[in-house]
Amino acid sequence: MPVLKRLPRLLRLLPITPPGLLLLLAGLVAMIPFGLWREDRVLLTVGAAAVGLTLCAILFVTVGALLCYRTILAQPQRGVLRLEVGQWGDTGFSVVRPWLVPWLDLTWTVLSPAIEPRVEAVGRRMVERWRAERRGHHDLIHRRFTVRDAFGLASVCFDLREARPQHFSPTRGKLANVQVIQGLSGGDQIGHHEGSPQGDLVDMRSYGPGDPIRFVLWRVYARSRQLLVRTPERALSPVERTLAYLVTSPDDEAAAATAQLAVSTDVLGKDWIFATDGQLEPCRTAHEATQALIRSASHPPDQGGSGLLPFLEGQQDFSARRAVLFVPGTTGPWVDRVLAASEHTRFDIFIGIDRVDRLDRLGWLRRIFFRSSTQDRPGIATDSAALAALCLKLGPAGTVRVVDRGAGILYSPAHVAALIGKAA
Repeated sequence: MPVLKRLPRLLRLLPITPPGLLLLLAGLVAMIPFGLWREDRVLLTVGAAAVGLTLCAILFVTVGALLCYRTILAQPQRGVLRLEVGQWGDTGFSVVRPWLVPWLDLTWTVLSPAIEPRVEAVGRRMVERWRAERRGHHDLIHRRFTVRDAFGLASVCFDLREARPQHFSPTRGKLANVQVIQGLSGGDQIGHHEGSPQGDLVDMRSYGPGDPIRFVLWRVYARSRQLLVRTPERALSPVERTLAYLVTSPDDEAAAATAQLAVSTDVLGKDWIFATDGQLEPCRTAHEATQALIRSASHPPDQGGSGLLPFLEGQQDFSARRAVLFVPGTTGPWVDRVLAASEHTRFDIFIGIDRVDRLDRLGWLRRIFFRSSTQDRPGIATDSAALAALCLKLGPAGTVRVVDRGAGILYSPAHVAALIGKAA
């Protein structure tokens, strides 16, 4: 049994491919039975050339593989690899092409962790770049290297493992928009008793996608060529105590990015506690919350929201004035768990999505002319009808808002109500 387990590995180390083996056997048959025994000089020459070419390929590939193996092992130890999900990043790993040995080609793939690798040629050096599809912590990198000749006659594959910590964090996309940050914050009292809860239009900021055109300051634009809009003054003061929780699922990257934005800024107030599925220990700092967000990717997909009710029950001594919930944009078993927990606490629910697939008559025209910009956005588009159904289900649990990571827009409760009405 141990021999059978090692057999695939031993076969990969044999420096010959099926075409090379076929050419070698054909050359030996042409050289010995026909060339030597029958004294056919043409077949003798052809057979000797085929055998010599195959043996040279085997020799070059073997020497090149040994040189590459020695070069890779001699590389210095690297530190923690930090990448954002969906973004290409350098890993610091590179290999110099074996220029001393001709006809060689070096390639490699990454077997672990589950990422999308890409190798770019920079001069004589081959540089590795990764793009992670899922956040998480990993401690081991498993690469498989392949050295082959230009004719495909010989090939050697060997595996190398590197003990290196890797942290894949969710990407924010366009969530750094001022409109999104202001929309995530809450309040507990009105700043002026005669003013409206929204405040007067006395502040201004840079124009963002989705801002009404009637609020644009055209006189400022004429003088400075800067597009600014009027915004309401901050009429609500931030809450001082907040409970925040992330519900995990296979499509929770946008929700995780929204939660990371919230814990890294001051929108949750001065005193807050954060937790997520699989990580119920209370996090009170941005660093602890970010680490919990990354580790939450390993939580079972069908157990999303299972820790919400125990987390709320364990924080009864924390007199919170606000409970914030970050949920994915696709429905699942977690919806029933959220509704069950809402019987004890009313939530401010933020649904994280990457973009909305608007099913209108001009959708095909938009996809043709704006194909490149749509493909550059992270994640998969969410169907508007499914999103409206999800908002309708979560309505009894609290105030529902939708955060679009791809466009950098936060849809207010009024927008969500209009979306539900349009779908109905």
